[in-house]
Amino acid sequence: MSLAKIETASTVSLTATGATSQITDAGNDSTADIIASAVTLNAVQGVGSTGANGSLDIDATTINATNTTLSGIFLNSVGTGGVTVSAKAQT
Repeated sequence: MSLAKIETASTVSLTATGATSQITDAGNDSTADIIASAVTLNAVQGVGSTGANGSLDIDATTINATNTTLSGIFLNSVGTGGVTVSAKAQT
């Protein structure tokens, strides 16, 4: 699953299923990929990626991310207020 921009005043919940599923930054840039009040991300092989602009850029007050097998979790909080992050990764 490749993200360009999702914007909402409520909650965003994304799950990438399948043996090689990832959630990645389509633009590979530092522009916000998700703007929401809360964000939940679940993937099998990675949330965001390594590299200068590979992380998912998120503006939210609550971020929950889970990666169940490979590649890890790579996030960049671009909001102006505080943020609570919960990240669970098997790498």
